[in-house]
Amino acid sequence: MNCNQIQEKFLDLALTDTNPVSSEVSTHLAGCAECAQLYSALRETMWAMDAWQSPEPSQYFNTRFQARLAEVKREETLAPVGVFDWLRKPAFGVPVWRPMAAGALVFALALGATMYKSPLVNTPTRTGATEASAAVNDLQKLEKNQDLYSDFDLLDDLKTDASQTGSGNKGSSAEL
Repeated sequence: MNCNQIQEKFLDLALTDTNPVSSEVSTHLAGCAECAQLYSALRETMWAMDAWQSPEPSQYFNTRFQARLAEVKREETLAPVGVFDWLRKPAFGVPVWRPMAAGALVFALALGATMYKSPLVNTPTRTGATEASAAVNDLQKLEKNQDLYSDFDLLDDLKTDASQTGSGNKGSSAEL
């Protein structure tokens, strides 16, 4: 067996004295000084931990602790309260500012949605008459242009008629 395989078994061997060291482990420990030193150090640490006794607290420990706790609570209640100290105190396990911030955010969102749906600016309302669409407006403009162009053609016809008759009457061309 190699050193890694032996060292994996050290903890099991050190925890129980009843677990006998196998012949493979004992031959490896006899031949490897590093593993033998690690095993002996682990055994000594385990024996020291078994012998250790935790210290007993003083019989007045609980009484002094409760008195100190009451003193700290009394100091907190007598301490001057700042302007924003009430925000830091928890209500129902949550600091007060968190629900207030959430409420303000919900109010701002609701106000924004309302303003988006119905703006405060008075928009003109249609009172019965419907406005024509852009396409209808364009067609009406084209029709007016066509009427205008047809009037120009009539004017051209009038000029040619006047020049053909040869009357030379300037008053008639000025009237147009």
